Amino acid sequence: MSSRKVAVIGAGLAGLSTAYFLQKERFSVSVFEKKSNIGGRLGYVSNVEHEVDAGAQYFTIRSPITRVLLDQWIKQDLVERWNPKIKVIGERTAAVLPGINQSVERWVAQPTMASLIHFFAEHVDIRCQHEVQQLNLIHSNQWQLNFADGAVSDVFDMVLCAMPAPLVTHLLGGIKPSWLSLLDNVVFLPTQGALLTFFEQPDFAAAFINRGKLRWLADNSSKPGRKVGLPWTLHLDQEWSRANSALQIDEWVSAINEEWLQLDQPFKVKDITPFSWQHAISLNQVLPSHLWDNSLSLGAVGDWQMGGRVEGAILSGYHMSRVLQQG
Repeated sequence: MSSRKVAVIGAGLAGLSTAYFLQKERFSVSVFEKKSNIGGRLGYVSNVEHEVDAGAQYFTIRSPITRVLLDQWIKQDLVERWNPKIKVIGERTAAVLPGINQSVERWVAQPTMASLIHFFAEHVDIRCQHEVQQLNLIHSNQWQLNFADGAVSDVFDMVLCAMPAPLVTHLLGGIKPSWLSLLDNVVFLPTQGALLTFFEQPDFAAAFINRGKLRWLADNSSKPGRKVGLPWTLHLDQEWSRANSALQIDEWVSAINEEWLQLDQPFKVKDITPFSWQHAISLNQVLPSHLWDNSLSLGAVGDWQMGGRVEGAILSGYHMSRVLQQG
């Protein structure tokens, strides 16, 4: 049985899946999260009435490693396949063909995508509202964490940063693990979005939008295990989102209304509730399956290492657990 203590910073899917796999190998794991809730990109918007999928909309499975988990989730009624009627608005391009393909197996957790988080979080020591401001290397390959409130953690044998690459770089400060330079080319783009309701429900369940500034629209109630009457989730173009991140809420509402009208759709928007998803997509080539510096006992995990997909977050945690288990 391992007595090694691991600190994971970040309670999104990558951080919690890492903790899940490490605990199976008898590591002692504590997860620290600066927010009051867990979930990261799978988390739902917390300042609206309904629980909806505002971030990640669905997931796909390609690896036999995650296929084993999928079979388990199906037996637990945690996930179900989503087969939406998909509309394409605007010219279809080669870049979006794979996503539109109706043969793609799209899976969703129920009653929200955030429910998947709880599978990995069960029995994990999670400490929310613990914002780590600094890492301190003490003794030989041992660490302490300094928190925003001035508190100091226990001593850990290993530290894993489970957050977007720019935040990892900022947290490390002058610490330079062997993998640090790989993060230089990782660029994140935000996605501005909104929850929409319509006077009359559209005759499709989801849409890829290839004209104007809108990119994705989905009826949350069309997903298995959802309540009737939920709002729709809208995502805008990432480059446009970054260039217009300073817009006020009323300006966002006006912009979305204008963009929707230009699509010339027969379904009139009733209400718009904007939201912002800061680290929505990463622009980088796939990185090594794990980022680990054995001399410092310091590593990083995240979906941005493996293509930015939900499955990538899980696999980054799995591969890191394999590396640490092998010593």
